[in-house]
Amino acid sequence: MSKPDTIELSIDAASQVYWNKQVVDTSALTMRLNAAAAVQPQPELHIRAERTTPYEKVAQVMSDAARAGVSRIGFVTDPARP
Repeated sequence: MSKPDTIELSIDAASQVYWNKQVVDTSALTMRLNAAAAVQPQPELHIRAERTTPYEKVAQVMSDAARAGVSRIGFVTDPARP
């Protein structure tokens, strides 16, 4: 069995979303999430948000991913930052 791919989804303080370091708008994010949900094995979605990113934006992205059917969602943190 092959190891699933990993998608790095970053959200900056201005609520801009990055898919594997590439800027995406809301419609592109939805299309990519739908495509990722259809892949088997399903990729792991790793969400990383800057400390000052509004919680509402993180919650919206998580909700969009769940609605698309992405079930493997995790958070990436930087323990070195205070």
